[in-house]
Amino acid sequence: MYIYGGSLWALFYFFTGLADAGTVSQAVTIMMDVYVMKLFAWPWDQIILADTLPGLIRSHVQTWGVGWLVATAKYGINS
Repeated sequence: MYIYGGSLWALFYFFTGLADAGTVSQAVTIMMDVYVMKLFAWPWDQIILADTLPGLIRSHVQTWGVGWLVATAKYGINS
């Protein structure tokens, strides 16, 4: 579940960061965060990227939630 949720959140953060800041540099910063996520195994990637403890907790809850939704949808489609 974590893989699906992490990929979807990375895309979400990329597009919202690009829409919010409107600059390529912000999009590059977000993509560097994605590369850190791929370079380090869980939970080290989340610990490195989190600014605060509540941010770390929120990140885990969001990623798990999206991963659960995607896994449930894929299970429903494949059943």
